Amino acid sequence: ASGWRDKLPIPRLDETTFVHRIFGGYFRSQLKCNKCGYKSNTYDPFLDLALEISKKHIDSLISAFKEFTRREKLDIDNQWKCSGCKKNVCPTKHLSVFRPPLTLCIHLKRFGFGRDGFHGSNHFFHRSSKGLNMMGNRGSKISKRIEFPAQLSLPLSDGRVCDYTLTGIIVHVGGTATSGHYTSYVKQPGASSKLWYHMDDSFVTEVSEKTVLKQRDAYVLFYTRKEVKLEFPQPPSRERVPRNGVKEQQPESKSKGTKKEPPLDDTPQQSPNEEPPTLMFCFIRERK
Repeated sequence: ASGWRDKLPIPRLDETTFVHRIFGGYFRSQLKCNKCGYKSNTYDPFLDLALEISKKHIDSLISAFKEFTRREKLDIDNQWKCSGCKKNVCPTKHLSVFRPPLTLCIHLKRFGFGRDGFHGSNHFFHRSSKGLNMMGNRGSKISKRIEFPAQLSLPLSDGRVCDYTLTGIIVHVGGTATSGHYTSYVKQPGASSKLWYHMDDSFVTEVSEKTVLKQRDAYVLFYTRKEVKLEFPQPPSRERVPRNGVKEQQPESKSKGTKKEPPLDDTPQQSPNEEPPTLMFCFIRERK
């Protein structure tokens, strides 16, 4: 059966919603031929970054993101026919963030699922016999602490970085995926504000940023881009229609001594042979 996306009147119409305009970004998946150096780029939308943290060496958000974007050489079972040299090769695959979202949602994959209810033999997993009896093969939790910064510089495909500020986190308190309690920490709006609030059901408590950064069970992180403003398109010029019926174009105003610079789009710079995806009705731009 076809999905709901196949029934849309315009392909990728769902990427023009307000949810995508706030949380949506684009990945660039690049395959590079190790023989002739030819590169093939594919762009895919995303609403969040789901980062693996099960490996022992991953102890921070930075190391988790490096693992997520690590270059990988495909094996012989995943050979790819290069459009440059026309040969079947084992290319190098690299996933990176091409277009950063306004609000970056990062999901730390704390829950592992396997045959015995656990993902691997990592000693950081929280084992609960009660949870196993109830769930069968579901739901162990990785309980180790993952460090995350208040200010994040996200690397992009073209080598630049996009700066973000931490504005909220969701915390899971409990030992399994089907039990526990969720609370959140929210930063007060305003670039200069450093006030944070802990939301626990109907209880709201003011806390410090230091307390937020120490949360061991952080599950979802929200980062907001810096220096972002909204710009709306200019309306079309009006035409004067005199009484004689001859249309006269309204003269454009000319400013002397000032040179208008083109606005910087939120799409990172790319080489001429790359064609980034475009969004309809997207008027969000970035201030230099």
